[in-house]
Amino acid sequence: GGVAGRHPHQIGVLLSIPYGSSTASAASGSASAAAANDSGGAAGFGKAMEGGYITGCRDGIIRIFGPDHGPIRELNGHTNQVTSLAWLELSSSSSGSGSGGGSGGPLLLVSGSWDGTARIWNVIL
Repeated sequence: GGVAGRHPHQIGVLLSIPYGSSTASAASGSASAAAANDSGGAAGFGKAMEGGYITGCRDGIIRIFGPDHGPIRELNGHTNQVTSLAWLELSSSSSGSGSGGGSGGPLLLVSGSWDGTARIWNVIL
């Protein structure tokens, strides 16, 4: 990648921000997040985040980047390298446990780390 694609931290895992999904309304395990104004946007980020991505890094920090590769936000909570990232879709019905089956419910970010923990993040910018 060019200069815009380089990051000063070592990336262990990368996850794209899906467009056309929604997330829950708060940030868990980190500072409070501002609500997105666009509905139906990229995982609650709004249309402006289409093409954005999330990195899990060796320093234990999860970083959110916009489509221009500019940093948007950091999620702190892990104490060792982040090794996995995935989206968990909550069921929009009361009968399902929500496993990404396309139910149209909000998305949560799930992260795993060499610190032996898995964390669930409600992410909205």
